[in-house]
Amino acid sequence: MIVAVRHPRPAIPAGICYGQLDVALADPPAPAAKALIDRLAPQRFDRIVASPMRRAWQLAEAVAEGLGLSLDAEPRLQELNFGAWEGIAWDAIPREEIDAWAADPLDYRPRGGETVAELASRVEQAWREATARARHELWITHAGPMRCLYALTQGLPLARCLDRRFAYGEVLELTPPS
Repeated sequence: MIVAVRHPRPAIPAGICYGQLDVALADPPAPAAKALIDRLAPQRFDRIVASPMRRAWQLAEAVAEGLGLSLDAEPRLQELNFGAWEGIAWDAIPREEIDAWAADPLDYRPRGGETVAELASRVEQAWREATARARHELWITHAGPMRCLYALTQGLPLARCLDRRFAYGEVLELTPPS
């Protein structure tokens, strides 16, 4: 089984596109790590894996230390790369680009970025490798990868899950579809 967790609130103003922009957490990670460890007890994990983005990695380091486990970086768990949109306000992105994305949410590529279908492919590859290991893993990641994992494990089309919200720190227990 894999337990996926979205990172806590990042240190960036609301309304800014920050997919692969490497921002830190807004608050020290220790309290969030303790709360997560307490919430997941008495589960025992074989491995902790995290996106290398600071906002996920900072929490993962604190959790790994608290549980006495090693931590592995998994670049495939990074958020969607929004390319030229990274670091700018959503309402400053040209309307025609947002409209094009809305018309083709799985396959539209922001300038210099990646498509949601590419995100889903890399997340699915990481998922398949992890489930083949048959270990109990804790993944610290982002909302985009969590949407992909949710669709994959629920047997739903990804397009139906793109509006699924994941709160900061939300936990998702994942098992392969039967």
